[in-house]
Amino acid sequence: MPPSPGRAADDGRSRAGGTGMLASLVLLLATMAFAVNCALGALAWLAGLHFGRWHHAAYAAVCVTTGACVLLAYHPALWLVVAALAAFPRARPHTWRHPALALLGAIGYLLAWTC
Repeated sequence: MPPSPGRAADDGRSRAGGTGMLASLVLLLATMAFAVNCALGALAWLAGLHFGRWHHAAYAAVCVTTGACVLLAYHPALWLVVAALAAFPRARPHTWRHPALALLGAIGYLLAWTC
């Protein structure tokens, strides 16, 4: 069936490169996990709190969901997120590198959603 006027043909692939709803769901889950971990880190930094174990558990969840995202909802911009996540263990907290890497990861997710 041809697409209706004003709509492109749907080939079953999402904008992120995976297949439809699953790719969108995985991308959403990974983006939310990243955002929650960033919020937790920002709260710890701004309020002087220590969420070490929670922040590290959230980091592990972000790594797992990002890996799933690369496999199931591939977009080249996700490699920015992977690079940021790989560099985090060498970026000490309370240095400029930690928020810079978080920003790089956020840009990767933003590009995966918009490009």
